[in-house]
Amino acid sequence: MFRRIIPLCLCGGLLAQTNMAVVDFTGKNVSAEEASALTDRLRIELFKTKKFTVIERERMDTILKEQGFQLSDCTDDACIVEMGQLVGVEQIVAGSVSRVGRVYSIAARIIGVEKGDLVNIATFDHEGEIGDLLKFGMQNIAMQLAGLTTPSPETVASQPPTTTPPPQPQLSPKVASKNLRLGVLFGYGASRVWGDDISKKLALHPANSGGIIALFRLQKQLFLRTEMLLARKGWTENYTGLTGDDVEHTIDLDYLQIPFLVQFNLPVAGGTEMYFLGGVAEVFPFRMPDGKELMFPERPPKIETPTAADFAWQTKVGYQDLDTNEHVNNVRYIDWIYETFTLEFLRSHHLRQLEINYLAEAFYGQSIAVTTQKSAENTFIHTVAEQSGDTALCRARTVWR
Repeated sequence: MFRRIIPLCLCGGLLAQTNMAVVDFTGKNVSAEEASALTDRLRIELFKTKKFTVIERERMDTILKEQGFQLSDCTDDACIVEMGQLVGVEQIVAGSVSRVGRVYSIAARIIGVEKGDLVNIATFDHEGEIGDLLKFGMQNIAMQLAGLTTPSPETVASQPPTTTPPPQPQLSPKVASKNLRLGVLFGYGASRVWGDDISKKLALHPANSGGIIALFRLQKQLFLRTEMLLARKGWTENYTGLTGDDVEHTIDLDYLQIPFLVQFNLPVAGGTEMYFLGGVAEVFPFRMPDGKELMFPERPPKIETPTAADFAWQTKVGYQDLDTNEHVNNVRYIDWIYETFTLEFLRSHHLRQLEINYLAEAFYGQSIAVTTQKSAENTFIHTVAEQSGDTALCRARTVWR
């Protein structure tokens, strides 16, 4: 009895292996070479399950070529069944490899050659690189087709099949390096103002900056970029002061700049990349001169009130002197100051410098008195006042040459 049982057990083990052929998978948004390479790996993984006897690809191609069968014209299940009959297998595997965005999907099915029925199906989805399908994707498909495992969605999406409990999800350094880049940024910029008149008066300081940069990958070549930069800019201005002396004035601006940018990387030859930036930036100054220092680097001397009249002129505010607010236009005060000088003086002199302090408004119909007094060589002080109330409307100082 015992001797009769042993042969039956060996025979049963041999019958458990199904004779099978595998057709090259079709590629959807995946190259034919990549789909063919993945199909070759599936043949190996099916054989390793010890559930199938897999016919070699070269042998299958030779048989079909002898029968005059065109593989390129075989796209539906009926044609695939006919192929299996010509090759002489019990079952045949067909499927596809697709890519949508960064997600790769494998769909495979076993078709029974005798009846043309669907025996089993398997799917596998993975977000990452197509090379991961070679590492563990096709093994997963083979195990499903052999009925050895039914992976959970988490296993399919992130890691190869394993016989031990999966570890708690965590961001590995390799994944972090693909989606986050950190770096240090240093900048140096030199600027120059062109033009003889301006370049002699204004010298821009070199702009220095330094800080950290972080890139967060949004898509394959698209990043969200944020920086934290400490920067310094400034300039030195040379000019003639109000007193006639040469003045050198230096301004330095220190600030923290935090830009939020979108960066698009464009690969070029030699493994280098060009990138394009766009976005907004927040600037936080922490050492900056106040407005008075920027606008008035030196405090102008006080304008005195004339005590005598070397020149004088009187007028009455007319309609043409008014602006849109119906009070005297500021330019008119300067015109009235000019009118106090003689024609001979105006023909022989040119205005070099004007300082004016507006004190009150003048309106239509008011009588105006303008007084001019010489305070120094080619320097005059002026008062424009309302004649009736002796109210000062403005004081001015002019320097002539």
